[in-house]
Amino acid sequence: MTKKERSFGLKVKCIHFGMFDYSVSVVTGEYKYLQDYLRWKHDEPEYHLERHPCGNKGLTLITPGYAPIIWLPKISKKTDVVATVSHECLHVVQSLFDWAGIPMNRSTDEVAGHALGYLVKEIFKK
Repeated sequence: MTKKERSFGLKVKCIHFGMFDYSVSVVTGEYKYLQDYLRWKHDEPEYHLERHPCGNKGLTLITPGYAPIIWLPKISKKTDVVATVSHECLHVVQSLFDWAGIPMNRSTDEVAGHALGYLVKEIFKK
């Protein structure tokens, strides 16, 4: 995490998918700081982050030309947090498959499952 990233009051962890040239940033902290971070990260001073209709348990942002960002208020092993992490990771795996031109269906679900498991494990890794 860079000094600039720390200045937003958020914790940022970058996870790389190994053989795929693909990564995701996992951002944790208060939602109120997320918009300023995204304005800086995407170099878009007018970026406006709208409130998610389901509350703010977690959020995945897929912006063309940028690595996906998963935002979570915190990471813990509480059941509802694990469920939210898994949910958000599925969005990233779908984005990875879209990026790689791989259809997501029964013939590729084993690859998707491994990608999902890898990402969830990396998020919970200290």
